[in-house]
Amino acid sequence: MGIDLLELYRKVVGKEVEEENLSEEDLNFFSNKVILVTGAGGTIGSGIVKTLFEAPVKKIVALDIDDTRLNDLVVEAELYGFRNFSPVLGDIRDESLVSDLFKTETPDVVFHSAAYKHLHLLEKFPIEGVKTNILGTYNVMRASLETGTLKFINISTDKAVEPVSVLGRTKKITEILACSFNRMGKTSFTSVRFGNIFGSRGSVVEIFLSRVERGGPLPVTDPRMKRFFITLEDAVQELLHIAAMVKGGEIVVIDMGKPVKIIDLAEKIIRASGFEPYRDIDIVFTGSRTGEKLEEKLVGKSEEIAWESGKIKGIDCLRSGYSMDPGQFIEEVKDVLKGGDVSKIKEFLKKF
Repeated sequence: MGIDLLELYRKVVGKEVEEENLSEEDLNFFSNKVILVTGAGGTIGSGIVKTLFEAPVKKIVALDIDDTRLNDLVVEAELYGFRNFSPVLGDIRDESLVSDLFKTETPDVVFHSAAYKHLHLLEKFPIEGVKTNILGTYNVMRASLETGTLKFINISTDKAVEPVSVLGRTKKITEILACSFNRMGKTSFTSVRFGNIFGSRGSVVEIFLSRVERGGPLPVTDPRMKRFFITLEDAVQELLHIAAMVKGGEIVVIDMGKPVKIIDLAEKIIRASGFEPYRDIDIVFTGSRTGEKLEEKLVGKSEEIAWESGKIKGIDCLRSGYSMDPGQFIEEVKDVLKGGDVSKIKEFLKKF
């Protein structure tokens, strides 16, 4: 169909895409460092890896469970001529694999993007969400602390703000884990919240474009539904800048502009494709699903902003009361998982 995603983003979100490169200061931060990216084959993970091909890093270690996506990065590295690239096929749930990887590579900076992210699937399979998003994240955080990682960037979501879904609650817990680990050693832990990456794999934009190619209809859950959007380019640039500047012990929120109505998004995608909504291609309302909010937030009512810098804000972990004993908490999680009782697991998550 040949639709330019950046041009579509400008029309739908009403924001210009800023052509920014990493500053010299940011590039200097990554100079001669070993960078580990978990979930490296995903949208954000691969964006980070490809951008760092242009930075003076010592080595990039890419961990992912998806062999096809990981192989795509191997091909990209070869095409770019980046030789210090180490792909690792594995699961963050595998405690021994993660531990051995960190002992071997001793990464200076970790970008943790590995996670299950589809809300409706995690409502149906919360055990899998807990195993990956919580236990897997704990494995990576603990290994970072034990091997002396300099900075750990935990990639979170706006769904972690006053969460009502399994996805939101598991990601909220990773934010609290990061806050807690930050006080346990020299490694600095920071979480970064995003809304939706515009046009990412499995996103509503990708679904709408696919439905337009088939002649419709486009499914919208509720005409009042709104979401925040950011381009992958902006997200990656901000992530790398944040990694260079943060001290640890904060949750960073990026200015994502005004939320976009999903019904408006559907109509504009149809028009951008050369059709007329409701005449050539229909839009149907399917009803909101369990765990969905009509509108997301980037900052919760009880969260205190400690600082602002350009397009980003930092929420102070201590002043917002985010603290737990990570080891004790994980033992509780494992105990709850033993029974395999989905309702019990969901109730456990609600406490947080």
